[in-house]
Amino acid sequence: MKQFLSHYRFRLLLNSVLLVLLVLSIPSPPLLLELSSLLLLVLAGINTVRSHNRWFHLICAMGTLSLFMTFVPPSWHIHPFLKRGIPQITFLLLLVVSIFHRVTQQRPVTRELLYGLCALYLNFVLAFALTYNLIERLSPHSFVSANGPLDMASFVYFSMITLTTIGYGDIVPVHPLPRLLAGSEAIMGALFIALAVARGLSLMSDDSKD
Repeated sequence: MKQFLSHYRFRLLLNSVLLVLLVLSIPSPPLLLELSSLLLLVLAGINTVRSHNRWFHLICAMGTLSLFMTFVPPSWHIHPFLKRGIPQITFLLLLVVSIFHRVTQQRPVTRELLYGLCALYLNFVLAFALTYNLIERLSPHSFVSANGPLDMASFVYFSMITLTTIGYGDIVPVHPLPRLLAGSEAIMGALFIALAVARGLSLMSDDSKD
């Protein structure tokens, strides 16, 4: 089992991120489903990071905190900044840093690393979606939409079309901070394609040498 988790760590992470995005794309998803998907993401994320990595303990702590904040009952009246905000975003950013270092530096390039690239790409989507949602909660009307009030599902969609630089224009950031973040996300999406192509060519080169 340990060997399986180690060998397929990036595929497990990719599938867990896909599950979270799918669940959050549902308007008002069942709480149990949301919590279960987040739990799988945290476990898969921790499994991805090597135990001797300097970020490992911090990622474990933030993952545990993000789960705890999500499980907190509504009667506690936890501020959105903590309940679905900083702990989850920090966990994802730490995970992104760890994965980015591995997929850009590790040799030889393997197909498993390409799954890591895909997981990294979708982690960007999720991290930015959570950030946009937090900004809208803290500062309402930071975004303008032609389809009425915005929820987490709307921001998952907005993050996807921004990272892929499609930008339909049906959701528009009007506050300076989300406008800056949206521009940064679009630039990251474009640069990521170059990184993915480079690592793919490295894999082909390594395969040809075998």
